[in-house]
Amino acid sequence: MQFRLTRRALGDLGLSIQDYASRPASDYTDAHDVVRVFVERRRQSPVGQEWTNLPVTAARAYNLHFGRLRALTWHDEDAGVVWLLGVGWHESGLSPARWWGFEGDPRCVQPAIAGCWSSVSRGVSSSAIEVSER
Repeated sequence: MQFRLTRRALGDLGLSIQDYASRPASDYTDAHDVVRVFVERRRQSPVGQEWTNLPVTAARAYNLHFGRLRALTWHDEDAGVVWLLGVGWHESGLSPARWWGFEGDPRCVQPAIAGCWSSVSRGVSSSAIEVSER
């Protein structure tokens, strides 16, 4: 099982896309506590107990809690990859999609590496992907 961060998640955590995008998250768990928790918890189970259906596609993304931060993860079973999609500050009463600022187009997340996996379909632009239910 591989663990990867999208460009969006790297940016949310203030991590360099250039330094980390091509590497599995298990190689840099010391870069941020959220990366460490993501790898530890999703290594135990690639899916969480609590999920959110993404707007528009209704794909199931799993919530990851770390203090006041919330993240969404997605398990690409075909590719054997668990993705950390994005991270945001939790405000009570807000939907998870709003935690990470998907106000305009909630479908888009930027892939961390070129050549996305087969079960990820092309989104609205060449620099974004849309996670869709299979």
